Amino acid sequence: MRIWGPLVLDLMLLGAGEVVLYGLGLVRSRAEALRYAGLAFVVGWCMVGTAIVYALVLGASLELWQPIALAAALSAGAFALGRVIPADADVVERPERGVARVCAVAAAAALVGYLALLGLHSALTTSPTGWDTWAFWLPRAKAIFSFHGLHPHLHGGFASFAHPDYPPLIPAFDATVFRFAGAASVLALPFQDWLLTVAFVAAAAAVLRRRVRGALLWPALCLLVLAPQFGGSVGEGYADPQLARLVALAAVCGGVWVLERDWRLLVLTGILLVGASLTKREGLGLALLLSVALAVAARVEGRRGWARALLLGPMLIVAALPWQIWLHAEHVAYTPDYSLRTLLHPGYLFDRLGRLGIALERLPRIALSFDHWLLVLPLALLLAFLVIGTRSSLAVLVLGVIGAGYLGLACVYWIGTLPVTWYMRTSASRVVASLVVLAGVLTPLVASELLRKEQGQAGESPPR
Repeated sequence: MRIWGPLVLDLMLLGAGEVVLYGLGLVRSRAEALRYAGLAFVVGWCMVGTAIVYALVLGASLELWQPIALAAALSAGAFALGRVIPADADVVERPERGVARVCAVAAAAALVGYLALLGLHSALTTSPTGWDTWAFWLPRAKAIFSFHGLHPHLHGGFASFAHPDYPPLIPAFDATVFRFAGAASVLALPFQDWLLTVAFVAAAAAVLRRRVRGALLWPALCLLVLAPQFGGSVGEGYADPQLARLVALAAVCGGVWVLERDWRLLVLTGILLVGASLTKREGLGLALLLSVALAVAARVEGRRGWARALLLGPMLIVAALPWQIWLHAEHVAYTPDYSLRTLLHPGYLFDRLGRLGIALERLPRIALSFDHWLLVLPLALLLAFLVIGTRSSLAVLVLGVIGAGYLGLACVYWIGTLPVTWYMRTSASRVVASLVVLAGVLTPLVASELLRKEQGQAGESPPR
């Protein structure tokens, strides 16, 4: 049960995600189901996980039948929607030739090989390795499993550990893994994290393949995955890597939507951003930032429908409200590491200018460090500057999110209550991951549009 139970859960998430994509008209054949399997798994994880969070807020005990019932209800609704929504036009991939084919195959092989090695390492890892994981992420998951729900006021319950205000999607999912395993065993968690990592890479590749040739796509994704910080985070049990993957995949769907205006991609962006907002506290801020950036980029692109991206903002706020209401209703006491209200106090900010200077200097050093991220961010920034005037919408998306996100993180460290050097030492390398991974997955899209313009193909429709 401890071995096969989590695999049953994974198949359930994959099936639910495939039905959701069927409902959106993206999957109508076996070939499409296979192509979008990674995307289906991530979407299923987001939707079922979000439903579990809301069920817990309403007092659910997270018995085994409850996640199954939630997945079945979501699948039934999506299937009914699919009977009305027409199928999306299938993607016709242009075969690579010559040197381009060799580059694509070599990069794809290296990517698959490295992910396989990560999978082997995750399978042999006996438990998550992150310090915060054992400090509060795993204890909260075990509390949900052991006490059959949130129950914040029980000794050893959900609110007994640090940062009880953090959204509960990660511990709720881990508790669901425990429920399917039949025990609060952490053995399956590193492998589950690896599955989500592989699904993220496959999902990004499937969406980007709509517009990007393999000779650009696979080397760019290979560079990102081979970055030490990317692979090193798999299996640690932190929420930050999953937050980074969700935001980055949402940026991919949103970026392609900006160019194609396929409403299905915007819906997927919303699903992924809801999952991100329930993954960690800063997830909502990143999700709102990306939604605004997508609206601005779409407006720069000059087509109709750009205001639809602005609707993501209210939707995300509404999606985050149940958790905030629960915190207040249950009188969960917590002391946040920072308060945004302090940004309105000039004297407080002036006295802490030294913290801002340290953050502004060290965050780029980490994000641009070859030892952490290779050349992922420098390459993305270079292409974003080159694409200005060609596809200014993509330049706005990449530079806007990275720039605003960088300043936002620096401000958080500016107003934080703990020593800023401690922040830099313990969390900076994890929080900048969202910006770097987003830049990395958008790199092949920016490069493809730049190359298309240089070849005089700007007016051509994407390969579909």
